Amino acid sequence: MGMEGNQQQLNIEESFLIPIGTRVELELDGVMAKLKSFCVGALPEDCLIFKYPSITDLGPETNKLFEGNKITVRYVDRGNVFAFQSELLGFVTAPVKLIFVTYPTTIVRHSLRKVQRVDCPLFAEVDVSRERFEGLIKDISVRGCRLSIIARSASEVLPNIEVGQMLSIHCALSGIEAPTIITGQVKSVQREGNRITLGTSFHDIDLEVRDRLASFISGIQKVP
Repeated sequence: MGMEGNQQQLNIEESFLIPIGTRVELELDGVMAKLKSFCVGALPEDCLIFKYPSITDLGPETNKLFEGNKITVRYVDRGNVFAFQSELLGFVTAPVKLIFVTYPTTIVRHSLRKVQRVDCPLFAEVDVSRERFEGLIKDISVRGCRLSIIARSASEVLPNIEVGQMLSIHCALSGIEAPTIITGQVKSVQREGNRITLGTSFHDIDLEVRDRLASFISGIQKVP
C-alpha cells in the first residue's frame, strides 16, 4: 500500500463493495464529459454494475461504450474520495439499462476530512457578469475559498456582485499543467477601494477537481 500525503493506494479484497445507490462519476476513455451514474450492485471479483449514463451526457459518443474500453470511476463515501480504473465489460438495455465494468484490483482513497482551509496566495481569473477580471485567492479548501477581484487600472469598473451570485474561477494549481475551472457561489462581499473581497463556496464541482484540490492543499500543508 502506497501513501502520499493523505492519499492511499489500497489493494482490493473480496469484501470490497460500493454501497448500492452511491452516486458515481464515470470517465470513459475518449469521452470528455464526466458521466453521472450510481451503483446498483456487484459480483465480487467479477464485475460492478452501474446505471447506464444519460444519453444526453454521452451525446454522439455512445460508440465509446464498447467492451474493453478504459473507464475511471470516482465516488465519495464517508469523507473520502475513492477512484479506480477499470474496463467496460458490456451493457444491457432491457429490462433496465445497465453497464458492467471489471472488478478493480486497486483503489485510491483520498481523505477529505484531513484537508483544512489553508492560506494560499494564488492568482486567478474570475468570470462574473459576463466579464473576466483578475483576482487573487487568499485561502482555499475543498469546499470554498476567499478571493479578491482587483482593478487593473483606475478606470476599470469592478462588477456589482451580490450574495448568492454564481461565478467561475480559473486558476493554475502547482504541479498541474491544465488550468482548473471551478464554479463558485458568493457567500459574502466586502468592497474596499479598488478591490472586492468575496467569500465563495464551490458549487457542483466534479470529483476529479475536488480530488485535485485536496492534493494541492495537502502539498501546502506539508510545507514547513
